[in-house]
Amino acid sequence: MSSSFAVVTGHEDSCKGAAPVDWARLAGGVDTLVVLMGVHSLPRIVEELIAHGRHRETPVALVRCGTTRAQETITGTLGDIAIKARAAGLEPPVVAVIGDVVRLSERLDWFDARRTPERLGPGRQTSSFPRRSRARPSGAVRRVSAASRLAPYALSGSATRGSRPDPPTRSSALR
Repeated sequence: MSSSFAVVTGHEDSCKGAAPVDWARLAGGVDTLVVLMGVHSLPRIVEELIAHGRHRETPVALVRCGTTRAQETITGTLGDIAIKARAAGLEPPVVAVIGDVVRLSERLDWFDARRTPERLGPGRQTSSFPRRSRARPSGAVRRVSAASRLAPYALSGSATRGSRPDPPTRSSALR
């Protein structure tokens, strides 16, 4: 789906003279474009990308306060995302993801697959997290944690079924 990406600033310093971001090159040069700090410049960024060849139907996701309880996501296309962001009153911090990879967002919802999105309007979601009386890592987190402790053994080739190898030294784990 995407074999290249670029991460750029959307908040350019007007004192620098020439624009530091070459929107013409980025419009056709990369599959996925990630724009940091660009919510206030979004109309200009969209205009530049469309003027330099990106299709108006290119998917866009705007993620505000990503990976926090306050996370909000607005999805749309280059043709309508600026209007949706303005209508939603979206304020920084926002990361914009532009490209076909946005179509995978529901399938790759790694942040919290158990969340129940509340619809706030066309294309807008916010995360609702269950409150817990005590913090405990989920089963998935425990499995990842266990796998990360075993990774040095697997990488060294010393792990065999039924045997417990000696723990690697700090220096061998950092090689």
